[in-house]
Amino acid sequence: MTHRERLRLTVITGFLGSGKTTLLRRALGDGRPDVAVVVNEFADAGVDQELIGGACVWVVTVSRGCACCERREEVLIALRQILDAHERGRLGALRHVVIETSGLADPLPIVTAITLDPVLRHHFKLGAVVTVVDALDGEEQLALHPEARRQALSADRIVVSKTDLAEPAQVKALEAKLAGLGVSVVTPAPEPWADLLSASGRHERVALPEAGAHTGNVTSASIKFDQPLDWVAFGVWLSLLVHAHGLGLLRIKGVVPAAGLGSIAINAVQHALYPPEHIDSPAVPARLVVIAQDLSADSITRSLLAFQRAA
Repeated sequence: MTHRERLRLTVITGFLGSGKTTLLRRALGDGRPDVAVVVNEFADAGVDQELIGGACVWVVTVSRGCACCERREEVLIALRQILDAHERGRLGALRHVVIETSGLADPLPIVTAITLDPVLRHHFKLGAVVTVVDALDGEEQLALHPEARRQALSADRIVVSKTDLAEPAQVKALEAKLAGLGVSVVTPAPEPWADLLSASGRHERVALPEAGAHTGNVTSASIKFDQPLDWVAFGVWLSLLVHAHGLGLLRIKGVVPAAGLGSIAINAVQHALYPPEHIDSPAVPARLVVIAQDLSADSITRSLLAFQRAA
């Protein structure tokens, strides 16, 4: 494979709930047979791979930890698998690979590992590190979580998400916070989305402060559903949970089977509970992933099951 034939690599990162998967789905549009995706999940399972799988040629999932540390080697293995399949002619017109990191990952060690790998460095050309920052919660996340700061500092392009839900003053305050970090590239959520996959990155990167530090006492749980839930009871449980423990609920995401209503996608970040969305695809598993800080994710699971039994 010659230099000109190297696969372009884009890293999409951002803190939990910032909108990485939404951005990627929009970038893929109606389908990109020239794109493969590596999805990194902090929890032991997720739903992102099913949500984007039909829009690209291949999806590989690396779960149960961050791609920047305990799952970094698995990301390299996933890239080698994609490369091998491509060289064997199994991935058609593949030209581009996207890594969607977990919301707690530091993108710099991932990029460094790829550029130093004796095989991958000759077959992948690094494009941009695209960092998604939440207009509603981004300022607080930058203040509280070292991962959010490192994600911003690593960015070639920052996409500010949820600007339609935030007050103009919130967006300005967030931009000022980013400027205080020395981040000069601030982009509102862009159109056309596909341009993100062609964005260029820096040729050289330097080590960032706080490398290796993670937000402490973070747990995760993946709740599977074998039968439809009582939607009213579920809604009451979720509302009470968000009201009582919002700051500790770093992420709630998944698809729940609601009795009489079908599959419904759920998204919540701290105190923000976003409108549910009906999912038509039967391939999306009925599963709810909870990532929490200073809370037991298992106790959250037990409370949901107790609510459903009482319904």
